[in-house]
Amino acid sequence: DVISEEATNESGFTGLPAGHLKTSNGAYYSMGSYGYFWSSSEYNSGNAWTRMLRYNNSYVNRTNIGKQLGFSIRCLGD
Repeated sequence: DVISEEATNESGFTGLPAGHLKTSNGAYYSMGSYGYFWSSSEYNSGNAWTRMLRYNNSYVNRTNIGKQLGFSIRCLGD
């Protein structure tokens, strides 16, 4: 699923483009370009749902990917 409209930050969530960690080699990728965020929803035992945000527009992608990658999380409080 891809959503691409003008960004407004109406939700108050500022997803910074921290990139992701590839645990097999310890390298970081896409820093400054994309923000990758884990969902709390599991796709299956090896994969979880993620969202990918792009730094310079409102591009949002939803996909499932292997849990061995290092993505960001968003912590919510009561």
